[in-house]
Amino acid sequence: MFSRHLRPSASSVLRSFSTKVHVHGATGRLGSLICDIPGTEKLAHRSADPIAPHNIDVIVDTSLPEALSSLINRLIAGKAKASGDKALPILVVGTTGDLPMDDINKYAAQAPIYLCPNFSTGVRMLMPALQSFGSEASFTTAVTEIHHTKKLDAPSGTAKLMATALQTTQVNAIRAADVKGIHKVDIIGHLESIEITHTAHDRKVFAAGAFQLAKKLAEQRITGTLDNGVHDPFKLLEGESAAASKPVTVPAEPKKALALKPVQQEPTRETQRVQKLRLFTAIKTPFRSGAIDLPAFDAHVEHQLANGVEGLIIGGTTGEGHLLNWTEHIMLIAHTKNKFGDRCVVVGNTGSNSTEEALTATQNGFSVGMDASLLINPYYGKTNAEGIKRHILVGMDLGPAIIYNVPGRTGQDIPPALMRELAEHKHFCGVKECMGPERIKLYADAGMKIWSGNDDDMHYCRHVLGAQGSISVASNVVPGIYKKLLFHDRNDALNDSLKPLFSWLFKEPNPIAVNTLLMQLGMCEPIFRLPYVPLDKPMREEGVRILQNLGVEHVPNGDKLQVLNDEDFQIIIR
Repeated sequence: MFSRHLRPSASSVLRSFSTKVHVHGATGRLGSLICDIPGTEKLAHRSADPIAPHNIDVIVDTSLPEALSSLINRLIAGKAKASGDKALPILVVGTTGDLPMDDINKYAAQAPIYLCPNFSTGVRMLMPALQSFGSEASFTTAVTEIHHTKKLDAPSGTAKLMATALQTTQVNAIRAADVKGIHKVDIIGHLESIEITHTAHDRKVFAAGAFQLAKKLAEQRITGTLDNGVHDPFKLLEGESAAASKPVTVPAEPKKALALKPVQQEPTRETQRVQKLRLFTAIKTPFRSGAIDLPAFDAHVEHQLANGVEGLIIGGTTGEGHLLNWTEHIMLIAHTKNKFGDRCVVVGNTGSNSTEEALTATQNGFSVGMDASLLINPYYGKTNAEGIKRHILVGMDLGPAIIYNVPGRTGQDIPPALMRELAEHKHFCGVKECMGPERIKLYADAGMKIWSGNDDDMHYCRHVLGAQGSISVASNVVPGIYKKLLFHDRNDALNDSLKPLFSWLFKEPNPIAVNTLLMQLGMCEPIFRLPYVPLDKPMREEGVRILQNLGVEHVPNGDKLQVLNDEDFQIIIR
């Protein structure tokens, strides 16, 4: 009997092949997670020694651009010194930012190099779909990304790539606590909308994706379907052989500009009154013995009005409306209107994630005399674009309304196309917009009245981008400076003097810092309603130093400014 000699199949070769994956940047957050996966090894990160290519099939790089450049040169030097003809390993680059393209091109002439700013399998598979929507001019698109506060780049490299695929300039970055990574895409068309959200529930998803990608590339190289060169990550996900491509750089800015048609509105006289105002304060609600401290509230409002504030947001986030019961909430609106209504515009935060609750609260607010409502899209229990529109219209049909867009709290952006539709309502006063300068310019150019909801960009948006003014947290503390910044000519030096205060106020979630500061100024009793608690003492001391450097003449009760001790605070439930 004769034995047959068969040529080994590709599958049998792969079964006998064990991929050797090394990690460069193993001391970092992502690199260390990849190294926890069996079958990976760490690669010396801070060495200048050449790296011999033996026993290395794939290197996953999670370092910074300058470290990547060093790695490439060490690998090329190691190959030159090594005996034999061992090929350079595949290099998978997870680095974002200014990539060292000269070094990348030099390496790509000898080995495959694969650019992949997000190792999540879900995100990589999503990209081709985004490209399809980007090529369809009838859709308006936007990208919102949320990451942990330690992430250096904003927007992230992934968000920029998504925006490029969608051909949009609407890229919004939010940094919050320890969020692993959320990328949200809004696609708005005529009579339809699409929302796509990718959430990384654990950072291990990126580590697992990197390892799986490394193994797949190694297998493709063995079977001859991966050539030397710089590779576009999308081709692999489309199921095609990743052909060598021209060098690819991550674009810093998408090119396509978004514009809205000019708004055609016939506002009511009451709506116009609100639209003319520049400075609103999201006013603090003080407490005493578990109840609202009306004498302290009145003293605070008097200081506000004496220093140029034109409107008050009652029971907003800063005013802890979510911690008030509706009896307290409506009472405070009524009290403010009754006592100060002839001297300022009173806006009641009567929005809710429940449409029925928002309807009842807004009806009650107007019944006690408020001049306008502050309405928000449903938070937590999110809905689609049509649902957002109907939810807001229920309140706006009752009287003048400012729409509040703050995705960092609601988890959902109100898309520009929908906002433009709402803007033609006779009761649409404008938008308190927290998505930043680009969104504010888009709306201002369309003729909407916009108040910046971010203290740190309100001056630039007012004087450069056409914003009407600001709905401010910091004006609780420095209303007189805000009047100068918003009503007078542009004054960058004065605005820059507030930057330490802005930074300090929002190191912890609002309204923790502004509450603490007003308590240290003696403007209210040092009483916190849970879940809010005071800043720690080093932060309290820093706040006092900031106001002293700014000048205590600019703040209420400046002569009483002091650092409170832990035992001075009372924390209550109700």
